[in-house]
Amino acid sequence: MEDSENDIIKLLWNMSRILALDPCRRFTLGFTIEDRWFRLWILNRGTLLRAQAFDFIEDQRSLVTVLLSFALSSAENMGWDPTITFSHRDSDNRRQCNIIVNERVYKTVTTLSDYSADNPLGRATRVWKVQDAQGNTRVLKDLWLEHDRLEEHKIYENIIQDVENSNSATPESKAKARKVVVDRLLTPLEHCRVKVSGIADDDTNLVILRGYDVNKARTVALMSTSQPNPRNKQSFGFSSPDDQGAEFITQASQDSGLQVPQRVVHNLQETEIPNDQRYHYRIVFQEYATTIYDERNLANILKAIADVLLALRWIHSAGWVHRDISDGNLYYYKERNIGLIGDLEYAKKVEVQSHRNVRAGTPHFMASEAISDAYLFFPITPTPPRDPLHFVRSYKRHGPRDTPLGVVKPAPPPFNHNALHDIESVWWVLVYTILFNE
Repeated sequence: MEDSENDIIKLLWNMSRILALDPCRRFTLGFTIEDRWFRLWILNRGTLLRAQAFDFIEDQRSLVTVLLSFALSSAENMGWDPTITFSHRDSDNRRQCNIIVNERVYKTVTTLSDYSADNPLGRATRVWKVQDAQGNTRVLKDLWLEHDRLEEHKIYENIIQDVENSNSATPESKAKARKVVVDRLLTPLEHCRVKVSGIADDDTNLVILRGYDVNKARTVALMSTSQPNPRNKQSFGFSSPDDQGAEFITQASQDSGLQVPQRVVHNLQETEIPNDQRYHYRIVFQEYATTIYDERNLANILKAIADVLLALRWIHSAGWVHRDISDGNLYYYKERNIGLIGDLEYAKKVEVQSHRNVRAGTPHFMASEAISDAYLFFPITPTPPRDPLHFVRSYKRHGPRDTPLGVVKPAPPPFNHNALHDIESVWWVLVYTILFNE
């Protein structure tokens, strides 16, 4: 059993490593052989599945079928992404790629963020500084979004529309509100749902798993110890929809920084299988700006935060909250000497309740109530003084009570992120910048 667990750990570590390091891979396949038993595995950004094992000595046909399928499959069916290809190695020996968005090719210059890709299950958000065919510098984001989540460009459009509608007393006020917000949000240039061979939108279930219903499968129980992410800029772990499956296969490797399983428990009881149907999405932004984390001029940082607060005032008045304010999502844009807000993928309207009961945010900067997932501070409402003889009169009318005397507290309301939580996150960005950034 110990040898078998060790082999599975190695397999899953390598499958996770492939997805973490290679942006050209959509999913990975692997197999384990224990004694005479052959088992196939598949890992994509939505789920991890293992096939039923078969005896390859007795069942030679299945073995030949599997191996020929590996040998004769197309690149797409083996997990490769035809819309992103290796280009060259830069002067630092880092690989650069050509990425297609709506038939336009963008050449990567440097990777801005790819920490989320370390978690085998999740959005695997990667962000690059890129150049278009005309040599213009842009920013490209690639991620796997849950089926029930809006694309970022649609969230952007909805925010702008609601800002206009909530300030539509006069055409002048509508135009002013729109300009304030548009000027302080990253501008989407183009976007797409990635297609496999130009035919179908890439999808973890309908395309990669050919519509297989994973909810009818039995789980492979992988027990692990949750590890904190060392990077303050990363939305991770229990606090973020981006990585809600991270604890499924997570333990930081001491020598590589990648995520590996700690141990495997052979338990095939019918339980819920970690699964999120996701689609592959890309968006290109016009501005390449410096994050608050990387900006070293305090005057620029304060100017950026002042602009951010001005934009948040209008965004909040329209009923929206950002939910992931951090020093990696706020920017100083030198070309216009202005602060910008990015990463709207977790933004939502306050009154809209998602069926996903997960917290959003970057732990270093989350509001205390947001990270607790509960209201901690309630308005102080004075209660009228009670008649001292209230309980005596009640006893005379109704007899002794079955429960102890006292006031029963009502159940706390379900937690919902509000505008004050965004503002508190801005405060923590200031605290972090002043105390920890040089």
